[in-house]
Amino acid sequence: LMARDVTTERLASESVARSERKYRMLFEAANDAIFVADTETGVILEANSMAESLLGRPLCEIIGLHQTELHPREEAEHYNQLFQEHVQGLRHYISDILVLRKDGKRIPVEIRASVTHMGEQRVILGIFRDVTERKQVEMALMASQKSLAEAQRIAHLGNWDWDLQGDHLTWSSEVYRILGMEPKSVSPSFEAFLQLVHLDDYALVRRTVEQTNRPPYPPYDMEHRLTRLDNTLVYVHQRGEIVLDTFGRPLRMMGTIQDITMRKTLELRLQEVNSQLEERVANRTRDLERSNRDLQQFAYVASHDLQEPLRLVSGFVQLLEKRYSGALDEKATQYIAYVVDGVRHMDALINSLLTYARVETQGEPFVLCESERALQRSLRYLHRIIIETSATVTHDPLPKVMADEGQLAQVFQNLIANAIKFRSETFPMIHISCSAQNGEWIFSVKDNGIGIDAQYCDRIFVIFQKLHPRSRYEGTGIGLALCKRIIERHNGRIWVESILNQGSNFYFSLPVAKTDYQIDKGIVS
Repeated sequence: LMARDVTTERLASESVARSERKYRMLFEAANDAIFVADTETGVILEANSMAESLLGRPLCEIIGLHQTELHPREEAEHYNQLFQEHVQGLRHYISDILVLRKDGKRIPVEIRASVTHMGEQRVILGIFRDVTERKQVEMALMASQKSLAEAQRIAHLGNWDWDLQGDHLTWSSEVYRILGMEPKSVSPSFEAFLQLVHLDDYALVRRTVEQTNRPPYPPYDMEHRLTRLDNTLVYVHQRGEIVLDTFGRPLRMMGTIQDITMRKTLELRLQEVNSQLEERVANRTRDLERSNRDLQQFAYVASHDLQEPLRLVSGFVQLLEKRYSGALDEKATQYIAYVVDGVRHMDALINSLLTYARVETQGEPFVLCESERALQRSLRYLHRIIIETSATVTHDPLPKVMADEGQLAQVFQNLIANAIKFRSETFPMIHISCSAQNGEWIFSVKDNGIGIDAQYCDRIFVIFQKLHPRSRYEGTGIGLALCKRIIERHNGRIWVESILNQGSNFYFSLPVAKTDYQIDKGIVS
């Protein structure tokens, strides 16, 4: 009978079994796909469950595949070369690799590989990490950076970051372009930047940045000039601020720089244009003042040098008519009547011209006045003609306005007199009303007269423009032009809406001041 002690063998066998169990446990518990391939044939000998998930294939389909069959066919030769390099120990880490799933989807992976032994067999162990999410993040980051760079290029706005502890400065590509350099052509530094600052702005820029780097670390916002390497001048707008660490010490300075040359050029041009405009306005003002003086001189001449001989002519003609009444034949008497009528018309024309010329020079200051009171003044003046023509003049409640009351009465007088003069066969009916619209008081003087042809509605406000002969309608042709001049002095406007043979509606506007409106509505007294 023979016996053999197998304790040592059993212990060794159990140790191998434990080792195998640990290996399998780690092999299956790994978060990455693991492939084991023969170094000589490249055939996959083993894979874990994560490999099944990565490839979308069951383990039975993976075992026996050639290493290169894990990848797209067009990359087979390239990947086979990488496999050989692994076998020879030349490479241990590969990125930017694609694996091909069973459904045709391509998955980006990173591979860490090493050559080892499984028993007597030499194998290559490859750990495949799915980097799809990381690649997506990288692509999104690249797209964001590209978008940012493009936005900076369009806006001519660059950013910079200055690590104060390491004294390391970085510029975005647009900063280089603003400075007139190719991106990454020089190593960024504050001193390199200062060399480009315009000599007249150098002290300001250096002092401003240094102040920001001292307590209380105020941010800065400034504009200055740069002279590029090609000697072109650019204007820039800079902003910067300090980032402090948890102990309140300066950690970094960050900021932006924007090329505002176009804007500054336009501003300087605008200043030049404004300066020229101010000069032209000053010249025009002097011309206007001279014109007003000439107009005043004309008014003086009209009132004295023209009216005096006119009165002389009128007096002697009337004396001639009186002394030789009955001694002259009918023709002579008619001629004298023509002269008297012409003198009277000339006198009325001169007085109208004087009134027209004095609208600006002799107008009263604007005060808060009752427009209804101005209307009543005009009606008192027109009382006789209203009675003679049996005219009816009515009005709605009218507001208080900022105006020259005398001139406002003149406007009412001229418009009402016009409505009576150009009456139809029926008795004149005139109605005055007012409403507030878009910050204006809109006054209306409506009549039932003969109306105006639409093509002449603008012409009637031109001085001396008359639509009818004097033999039919008396007048100087200045009344409506005078209304227009008065309303324009009040920063308003005047217009007419009319239909021939159906009457007219004259409108004029006056600005509504806030206080006027409140007083009119009884909000304040």
